[in-house]
Amino acid sequence: MSTLRLLSGVGAAWSYACGGALVQLRYQHDLGRRGAATGLYFTGAGVGIVASGLLVNPMLAGSGVQAWPMAWLALGVAGVLMAIYPIVDAWRLRGTQDGQAATAQQRSRLQWSLHPLGTCLAAYFCFGIGYIAYMTFIFALVQHRGLSWQFDTWVWVLLGLAAAAVPLVWRRALGAWPAQYTFSLSCMATLAGALIPLSGFDAAMPVSAALFGASVFIVPASVGVLLRQCLPGEQIARAMALFTTAFAVGQAIGPLLAGAFADRYGLDAVLWCGAVLLVAAALLALAGRGQPAQRHREK
Repeated sequence: MSTLRLLSGVGAAWSYACGGALVQLRYQHDLGRRGAATGLYFTGAGVGIVASGLLVNPMLAGSGVQAWPMAWLALGVAGVLMAIYPIVDAWRLRGTQDGQAATAQQRSRLQWSLHPLGTCLAAYFCFGIGYIAYMTFIFALVQHRGLSWQFDTWVWVLLGLAAAAVPLVWRRALGAWPAQYTFSLSCMATLAGALIPLSGFDAAMPVSAALFGASVFIVPASVGVLLRQCLPGEQIARAMALFTTAFAVGQAIGPLLAGAFADRYGLDAVLWCGAVLLVAAALLALAGRGQPAQRHREK
């Protein structure tokens, strides 16, 4: 099971990172549409969450836990079908990156310093581990508390719908606020959603799902804004690759660590562990507020 959790985390992180990179490449020369495309990309994650809840929960309700292999197979088939277009698009776009930008990027490699963005990089890593703990085990927690499968489905679908509405909820913050503040605030909102189930008040689970879903996918978007605000254009691609790697590593090891905590200490311990990491992410993001942007302006 630990191996499966690790593979799941690696696969999810890889697809998430590659999808974001594909959007950036697809609209690299169309900044006006790139923001909307990025928002739609995160909306797609919410739609996928809704679809998985409507697909899997009725199967489990009808056949019990023995339906899990068939549910995993159904999700795998759906994933393969949804991957066809991105693969074709990536193949069509290969080699289209601006060569001059790549050359400038190479020239600036020795000049770029990680220090101004180091705290935000650490925050992104902590966030990758912390948020995935909730996403991995909230379904199991609802079942563990003996709630109905219909309630479980409602919670999961509500999380997905809230995630799909992210571009509308956070549009002003992404467009007008310093990116470090948006980064930190979205981590705090995600933390609040993750803490609600620990109150033991089961009727508040939908509120938890809505708050978590409406916040969790804005963190990667705020990182993209942060890098655009703080770095020259030729350095953004390198920085984005580094941040994405840190997030992917966190998201990959998150299910493994969360699973070990769940097996040893129970499901509530998983949420507490994730909450601590989300607090760390929020504080680290705030710790770097203003410094990178100011440095870039001075240049």
